[in-house]
This record gives sequence, structure tokens and C-alpha cells, in this order.
Amino acid sequence: MHLRNTMITLNSYGFTTQLRHSLLMVFILLTSLNAKQFAQSSNLFKRNTRPSIECLKNDRFYRDPHRLVHKIWTNTECSRYFLCLDGDVFEFKCSEGLLFDVVRQICDFKQNVDNCDITAEKQIPKPLLEKGGCKDKTHLSCADGTCLPSEYFCDGSIDCPDESDEGWCDMDNDPNAAISCDMRKCHLPDCFCSKDGTQIPGQLSPNMVPQMITLTFELSGVIPGGPEFSKRTVF
Repeated sequence: MHLRNTMITLNSYGFTTQLRHSLLMVFILLTSLNAKQFAQSSNLFKRNTRPSIECLKNDRFYRDPHRLVHKIWTNTECSRYFLCLDGDVFEFKCSEGLLFDVVRQICDFKQNVDNCDITAEKQIPKPLLEKGGCKDKTHLSCADGTCLPSEYFCDGSIDCPDESDEGWCDMDNDPNAAISCDMRKCHLPDCFCSKDGTQIPGQLSPNMVPQMITLTFELSGVIPGGPEFSKRTVF
């Protein structure tokens, strides 16, 4: 559930500010990016709301935007982080000996944190893709309008000037993701759809499932001591 949606729900029931904030802290703990790791590595508590700290409304933890330059890399400053909810800023602090990694959004050992100078996680813009109007139909558009070959998107290497080619690579946004299986067109023995990857074709029992995988490589080459080939099948 989205934090902002939760705020709306709580407000609609008329909770007092104090009770609403208490419920929000429980919600944050239960729904952090990695709840178990977060609970083990972070000293989670609400000292007080901090009206003096600027509110960054992105539903992510961040550092004090106006922290003193000479304290940026100190353990005290780098272990502090904040979260803004409904205009209220909450302060958190990592456990002794740990620093906050603003990119990974977790507390970690000092040697693993190298971004104490970064205030907030960088927000990567969404690429325009086909909406960018690239003249070459084999190209897609970055968020800034730069056109690149479609295979450059979500390939693990940043190519767009604004990094948008690698910032939106989940199953819903990856332009090179596998096409969803259409159960209306996919039938045995040539095709089979499994929503979660655990269903067995033809309702066979596990001990009756064939244990053979066919891999076919479309390439050309020469096997030492053997003939040239353009396609090779390995069983």
C-alpha cells in the first residue's frame, strides 16, 4: 500500500494527530523495503517531529538538506535520516556503528556506505520510449528526447544522458521484457503458460515430468576437429 494512500485513509477516520503518527510508524516498520534487515540494522524510533527540517515529499528517507558541510561525513550526521509524511518530518537514527545508505535506503556498516554527501535518492525520469517520436523505428526515446537503439534500454548499462534507460526496468515498464503469454493462443504441445512458473503442463504429477531441456543456439562457428555449423542443438 502506498504511504500517501494510507495517510488519506487514516485522516478519513478522524484519528488524532498523535494516534495517526503512531500508526504510521508501525506501518513504516512493517512495509519498509526490507523489513527484517531494516529492523535488525536500524534503531527505529520517532524522537519528535522536526519542523526545522525541510520536507522532501517523495515517500523516501533522506538526509537533512541543510546540514553543515564540515559535518557531512561525520558518523553522527551520516547516521541520521528523515521521512516526511503529510507535512510532518520524522527523524530516525541508525544503531551505534552503522551509517545510513540513502541509495539503498538501509543502515549498514561504515565501510559499505559511500554516499554521506548525497541528500536524497536520485529520482530518475521515466523514458518516453515510443512516445518520443524517434525517426528510426528501431530506436526508443530517453526522457530528455535522446533516441537510442531499443536494445540499449534495460541492458544494465547507462546510455541515456539522464539515465532513464536503466531507471524503469520492472516488468511493467521494461520495453524489452518478454511478451506476456496469451493463454488463448498458447496450447500444448507447442506452448504452455504458467502465471507463476510453478504449474506443470497437462496437470502431470511431478514424477512424470520429462527432465530434458533443449537449447538451440543460432550462431556459426567451427568445433576443433569438426565441421563448420550454423546451428547447434545441445541436449
